[in-house]
Amino acid sequence: MTSAVEKPQRHFRLFILTAGLCLLVAQLVGYWVNASIPEGSSVQINALLNFTHVRNHGGVFGMAQGQGWLFGALSVLLLAGVCAYLWFGAVLPRVEYLCFGLIVGGGASNIHRLNLVRGAIFMLTRAASGQMGVDTATLPVQMEAFLPALLALLELDLPPVSVEVALSVKSLVMVRGPDLTAPAWDAVLQLFQTLEDRDLLSGESTLMLAVEEVLTTIERLHVDGRFTGDTDQLFRLIES
Repeated sequence: MTSAVEKPQRHFRLFILTAGLCLLVAQLVGYWVNASIPEGSSVQINALLNFTHVRNHGGVFGMAQGQGWLFGALSVLLLAGVCAYLWFGAVLPRVEYLCFGLIVGGGASNIHRLNLVRGAIFMLTRAASGQMGVDTATLPVQMEAFLPALLALLELDLPPVSVEVALSVKSLVMVRGPDLTAPAWDAVLQLFQTLEDRDLLSGESTLMLAVEEVLTTIERLHVDGRFTGDTDQLFRLIES
């Protein structure tokens, strides 16, 4: 006699297989589109079928443009909830596990890696700046190591990530500016120098505004005698 506990596990394997297959197909199609069809252009397959590459940088119906990381985080929570329900919940008919697999696989395919990267930057920055009730003195990674990691993310040369990095540094400077050490300030200035050298500020109004606000704040800290970084590099950035 088969116990009731075994059934969800057996059906759960079907759910995982279906979700994984759906995710794989979606990623392969997405890879083909990114490699073959430039964003904003179309490819005609025949008289009735055209593929057009469009990208939604927000959520459902295009809401909250530029905040895709937030929808990515919510999607992860929702999909994890579905998996937990299927694992711990009551036994369902086999076809329902198949349907849930299609839903979760399709949902997972919409969680772009950029959203996860931006969400990680946002959460780590809030923790590092003490905005999540975290004692910054007890963090295993201190600011002098965290800021160079943000600088390395600019090497991805992805505008959404660059914007998130700039906004994160802005938050850090606004909250913890007076407490930053000379090496931390050097990393901050190097980060903004990299943004300028790589011409990442062009056409990104949000990014440019964030940089201007940070430089104004640093200049104010310098006037107050609370800036311990390289003054010459600071004024070169301000004048550029």
